[in-house]
Amino acid sequence: VRVFPGNFADYLWRKQGGPEKEPTLDDVFARVPPAEPVPIPSQAPAKRINPIQLKQMQDQAQELEAQVGELEAQIQQAELSLSDFVGPEEA
Repeated sequence: VRVFPGNFADYLWRKQGGPEKEPTLDDVFARVPPAEPVPIPSQAPAKRINPIQLKQMQDQAQELEAQVGELEAQIQQAELSLSDFVGPEEA
């Protein structure tokens, strides 16, 4: 098995009397044109939020944080009550 760097057209060219020496990878990459830089799209401007809606969302977030604290306390109380095994009927 003999490896020919390049595509099928390069293979045919070598078979028909291409270069006398086997090209190196540097030779192959020298024939490849450099890639053009891809332009990076600018970031879209941040969407402006209505100050009234922002205040409402912040108030709602504070209420939800308070509810989370209360629910975590209830879970902790339930786990403590379950940790004291009394009997199968009560469990």
